[in-house]
Amino acid sequence: MRITLLSLLIFILASCQQNELGNKSLISGYWEIKEAQNPKGAVKQYDFVETVDFYQLTDNKGIRKKAKPTIKGTFKVSEDQEVFRVEETKDTLFLHFETAYDSRTEAVFELTEQQMKVKSKSGLIFTYHRFEKINLDEKE
Repeated sequence: MRITLLSLLIFILASCQQNELGNKSLISGYWEIKEAQNPKGAVKQYDFVETVDFYQLTDNKGIRKKAKPTIKGTFKVSEDQEVFRVEETKDTLFLHFETAYDSRTEAVFELTEQQMKVKSKSGLIFTYHRFEKINLDEKE
């Protein structure tokens, strides 16, 4: 009886185990690239970029588009989009992208409210920060 209860408890705990990255819905939103690191460790900093990546995730399917922030606090969003699906493991979210021209997989290995780190198949690591709109109406 004890072994059965212990086995059942272990099964329940293993089934409820959450992804250590946290909530995958944090992917949704606007992300600005901050740096790229190659497999040899060389880092390229991005101080200013004209476009940001917009992710929209529903369940395990999503889209990614390029968006250009405007001075009014809005975005000009590209009509082109990449469709992806999410595959979860304990410590990684795999984003499987499909377009008419390409298919590839990227691995999200760090995801918080303000930062996302993604690794490409070639070993490049991209660090993104949540994009914050410039609000010109805000008084200091």
